[in-house]
Amino acid sequence: MPDTLLREQLLDVLDRGAQGPLTLLLAPAGWGKSALLTSWIRERRGADPPPYLVLGPHDDAGRLWSLLRAALDLPVEPGAVPAGGADGGAAEIAAALAARSRPVTLVLDDLHQLADPHAAAGLDHLLRHGGGGLRLIVATRAEPPLGLARLRVAGALTELGSAHLAFTEQETATLFADHGVTLTDRQLHRLRDRAEGWPAPLRLAALTLAGHPDPDGFVAGFGGEQPEIAAYLREEILAGLAGPVREALPLLTLTAPITAELLDELTGGDGETLLAEVSRHTGLVRPHPAPSPHWRCHRLLADLLRGELRRTGTTRLRELHGRTAGWHLRHGRYADALRHALAAGQWSRAGSLLTGHWAHLLPYQPAPGAVVPVAPGAPADAAVTLALAAERLAAGDLAAGTAYLAQVARGPAAAALRGPLAALDLAAAQLAGDLQRTDRAAARLLAQPPAATPSATNAANAATATATATAPDVVAVAVAAAARGLVRLAHGDLPAAGVELDAGLVAAEAAELPRLRLVCAARGAVLHAAAGELAAAERAAAVALALLHEQVGDPADAAHAYLARALTAWHRYRPAEAEANLDRAGELPPATAVLAAEVRARLAFAAGDPDGAVRTLRRAREAAGRLPALRERLCVAEADLRRRRSDLAGVRTLLRPSAATEPTGMAAVVLARAEAGHGDLDTARRLLPAWDGPGAGPLNLAARLEAGLVQALIAHRGADARGAARALERVLALAAPQQHRQIFGADEPQLRELLTAHLDSGTAYWSFLDELPARRGGAPAQAEAPGVRPAEPLTERELMILRYLQSILSNVEIANEVSLSVNTVKTHVRNIYRKLQVTRRREAVRRARELRLI
Repeated sequence: MPDTLLREQLLDVLDRGAQGPLTLLLAPAGWGKSALLTSWIRERRGADPPPYLVLGPHDDAGRLWSLLRAALDLPVEPGAVPAGGADGGAAEIAAALAARSRPVTLVLDDLHQLADPHAAAGLDHLLRHGGGGLRLIVATRAEPPLGLARLRVAGALTELGSAHLAFTEQETATLFADHGVTLTDRQLHRLRDRAEGWPAPLRLAALTLAGHPDPDGFVAGFGGEQPEIAAYLREEILAGLAGPVREALPLLTLTAPITAELLDELTGGDGETLLAEVSRHTGLVRPHPAPSPHWRCHRLLADLLRGELRRTGTTRLRELHGRTAGWHLRHGRYADALRHALAAGQWSRAGSLLTGHWAHLLPYQPAPGAVVPVAPGAPADAAVTLALAAERLAAGDLAAGTAYLAQVARGPAAAALRGPLAALDLAAAQLAGDLQRTDRAAARLLAQPPAATPSATNAANAATATATATAPDVVAVAVAAAARGLVRLAHGDLPAAGVELDAGLVAAEAAELPRLRLVCAARGAVLHAAAGELAAAERAAAVALALLHEQVGDPADAAHAYLARALTAWHRYRPAEAEANLDRAGELPPATAVLAAEVRARLAFAAGDPDGAVRTLRRAREAAGRLPALRERLCVAEADLRRRRSDLAGVRTLLRPSAATEPTGMAAVVLARAEAGHGDLDTARRLLPAWDGPGAGPLNLAARLEAGLVQALIAHRGADARGAARALERVLALAAPQQHRQIFGADEPQLRELLTAHLDSGTAYWSFLDELPARRGGAPAQAEAPGVRPAEPLTERELMILRYLQSILSNVEIANEVSLSVNTVKTHVRNIYRKLQVTRRREAVRRARELRLI
């Protein structure tokens, strides 16, 4: 890759890692490990370059010991270096390392090529017994036997995997610019997304696009079956896989993601062992984000393997789909079972799935990645036709899905299938984003006799609904509320969407519809967090994550759950936690992508990149072109950032573009605060909307808090100490139960004065007020004045757990996040409490902040 592409953050990680015993770069071929190492060696200004050895399949322990002897100025005599491990060469070198006053750094590239088991054993011996005299930096495609678990527990291991080495959006843009290729932001995003940041395919794309006659076509078709990418995958990734494993590889794309149990079903072998072998050898088949036991292929590898699967004989392919359908059905995964039954041509099973489980088959967002081709020759059966409609709607093919629905509606079986027909018609309207049509379809579904809409899992509910014919069935209530909420969310009407999704969540739980419950919980959590209702957001996100743990749902649900956690963390002034959850959220639909962009912009501003923050908001505003409410939200966010830079003219331009424009809601709050900051208290008072009591109806909690704080600041600036205290105490009463801290995070002298004065005058919220960020100068907790260090230092692993203790996560959830057992996490927590001399989690966090540990 071009020499101009310096990856400063990764170089910093290597600098830090080189201060410890082992730094491990573990990733498949083409992730830039060697380029990063050579770049790091070249950039080590003022330091002698460390020995750098690229290993090959013929290297052995002898060559390693010779290199280390040379680095340590030990004598090297022909034939004197044993080929063995710890007894001999390694033992002598370990003693020499332990005796050194300064450690020696050694860089080993392609360690996976080293077949000599004595060499790995010897390196492990050096790390254990070298007295800290060796700083080893290793790049490899496979996890080496170097006591990694021990080093992790001791906090002595620095790790860089493919997630760290993946190119960012900016690095991708730089790469293509360095190759003289000009692409749009959308095209760059597509290429990076399809490659998942994998540097080698991106570089192949850059080389191919230089002078390409049809760059648009190349970008649109970029995937693992393109000749250049396919050749790289076969030669660098798949070469050397054992025959049976290589033959089974295409099965990994039969359904996505896949489980070891399903592979057992399809191969008759040990699916767990097969997946582990493929993962170890390729690095491109990985466990799905914890705690789900699914596995997924890298997108480009999946493209290649999917093409191989398509070339399997028709009879064999149908048999595989049929067995997959049966497995999904036995595990209650009805939508997956339907897709594979249709692909297998199992028409009777597909029809039975539709009539017996239609409430579980309704699509709430298109999932084209899960699409499998339907077998030809479907019979003229109404239930099968509705099954085809459900499959087409789930694939995002609204035209075909609607045509199938119309075909059934015109036929003689329409009355017998009126429940699923009405529900699928509602799904089609919601997926089309047609608000009026969705409301009409929801009304029709609710008007169906209860017997037409039985719960698919609760026969007692169906009987109750039939006995109470005047009330809509709970299934219909859940489906209708969810559809109305989702279409309003797609239109950017967040408050109305939240009301509907909350109602859908309650009804879905009563109807025992876990898929629908997850859809409502994940998105409802986002909307509660966006409105500042953090406790409700926590509860809904916990429901969503628990259902995801049970293998319900798809990536869109996980994305919304993590976005909700990011928003909650941001409001609670936990920027690192917010950023981590944003990264896990990934790609989102337009409406909720706006909320993610707002948090990213505020994180960028807090990190000292105001221009980048504004660019992020403007890009999001362009993407939200047809969502006026969300465009306005982004304008308000940008105005708030400009206010913090004392750009009153910019704030006015955004929020009051003409003299006739009178801002309302949060826009009025931000403008009022800007005017007050420039001394115009009368204008600020006039602009500020009612925020407490009955008149605060249109404002959500987040806006009420901001407005109340502005009122307190106006009173404080106007020397009205009593009015400032009354307003601030009411704000604290609203903020403390929800643990809102971000609104108090600005580094503004007037805000610090206000909070300090309120502490001195007496408050019911002393402990909450004392820990607010503005009381600490507006900086994050880790910038507080240092205290006395603990008598016994915390290990790296304990420091990692300590950072999670700041979050809302339970010990079980922390264990899932860091891939440890819950008992191990509990042990670390007990050690943290002992070392910090505290007994509770909150005390530990406060003490750690005082000591600048977090």
